[in-house]
Amino acid sequence: MIYTDHSVEKPPALLSPAPGIGRESVQLPLGEKPKYVFRHRRISLEGGRILLRLRRSPIVEVEPAIALCRIINWELTIPILEIDQISRLMGRLFLELFSKSQLQQLTELEKAQWIKILDDVDFAAFSADFAAPRYVEGKIQTKNPRVLVEWHDGEEEYIPPTASVALDILNEGESFGAFVKWGRDNKVETIERIIILPEEWQEQV
Repeated sequence: MIYTDHSVEKPPALLSPAPGIGRESVQLPLGEKPKYVFRHRRISLEGGRILLRLRRSPIVEVEPAIALCRIINWELTIPILEIDQISRLMGRLFLELFSKSQLQQLTELEKAQWIKILDDVDFAAFSADFAAPRYVEGKIQTKNPRVLVEWHDGEEEYIPPTASVALDILNEGESFGAFVKWGRDNKVETIERIIILPEEWQEQV
């Protein structure tokens, strides 16, 4: 791929021209850097178990003279030849800053960078994906037509079919313990590591 100060050739496969920049080859004013839109709006973390959802398509600014690309707002600079690594590098930068924020180790510059990045991502969705399942106890109230569980705190909840299949082995009126993960909309996403609680415990529920 060839970039000059005056024209933009075909962009890398993962990129498309930014709004206002035009199509594959565009005459630019002298000194103006070409910009492209990164087409992917989801970045995979942990092999796809967690998705980092972007609120908008990032703009990538190309600096032809030094063969570098810069992701605007993220303050991430990468060599043009490594443009195919953009998803991994954006995901890594997010995870690095997130880790530092959890440990309260962000520098002042990193805090400003982190705030800009948070403006670009759906952090609530990330937090829901990132949250670990927690151990809870409950009792099967009914299984037909839908599975209704009374949790240890007295709250009752209908379990979505995709998650309730894990409870098929239990009988109505039976109490259990399990690791449960709730999603962003506060609905059960997964139920795992189920144990059947003894009858003495069930009498207390």
